[in-house]
Amino acid sequence: MHHIHSDIDNEVPITGRELGQIRSVEETIAHWQLKNGCSNSFETTLQAKVTAVSNGTTTQVWQDCSKPVTFSEIDNVPHTSNYDSAALLEIYGWIFN
Repeated sequence: MHHIHSDIDNEVPITGRELGQIRSVEETIAHWQLKNGCSNSFETTLQAKVTAVSNGTTTQVWQDCSKPVTFSEIDNVPHTSNYDSAALLEIYGWIFN
């Protein structure tokens, strides 16, 4: 499971919302950590920015999981943006290998 989310996404807030019963990113990651037996430790990697105005991406990879659990926070990116496809592929391309 690889979750990508922006800190300024107003359409689907990182903290979740009641309307539509959207859980927070923290709750979502905790669910997948539990489901995949992950420890609470993770490795953090700084990655490329995915838009011209982004400040970069921080990816966390949880350890000891039966299946991968990762979260990439793309900084300063609205919900709908003109994404750099090469940067996105760098962040989640490992899923296709």
